[in-house]
Amino acid sequence: MAKQPTRRQPKVREVTLFLMNAAEISAVVSAFSPVKKKLRVELREPWGHREPGRYKLKIDQIACVAFPRPKGVPPSKPADQPGLHEYKVHIVGGIQFSVRVKSAQLDNPVGFWGRAVVENHPFPKVFFYRHGVEVIEEAQRLGSLLVKQGAVDSEQLRRGLEAQRQVRSRLVERRSGSARAHRRAATRSVHWIRRGWG
Repeated sequence: MAKQPTRRQPKVREVTLFLMNAAEISAVVSAFSPVKKKLRVELREPWGHREPGRYKLKIDQIACVAFPRPKGVPPSKPADQPGLHEYKVHIVGGIQFSVRVKSAQLDNPVGFWGRAVVENHPFPKVFFYRHGVEVIEEAQRLGSLLVKQGAVDSEQLRRGLEAQRQVRSRLVERRSGSARAHRRAATRSVHWIRRGWG
């Protein structure tokens, strides 16, 4: 007897949908494709006038689809992949995500994928629909800005950051002390960066 081919079961994922009306709903999707005009979702709890059940939502109602970390999976450190740059993505409703994005994807008229900058973020992966994004700003570190503006050179920055790490580790080791001592140490670190002390 010939073996019957088995149908591949779609991967079911819990997601959080950030909607264009600034609402946020939890749902389950069996398949996600950013290019489809509608997203099939299963609501597990009531939302507005809708009871729990299966629905098709038009993509133009959705600002972004956020994928939470699967239960039982520990946070992983975000990979520094070549071509990924850090951005702050502001969506409708005033919500902001700090993510790493391939810069080439930002030109995609449908949208783009973002990966969380911090390892313990509740949503390590997010798909942003272009129509739901209000502002995209490139995130720049203070040290990079100081070098770019000529306030310090890269060697001064390196020494200042190393001094900052040393001060921070001493503060952590002490775990006590006044707020005044913490401010003094932080101020000293900034002076070290500016003056090139190391």
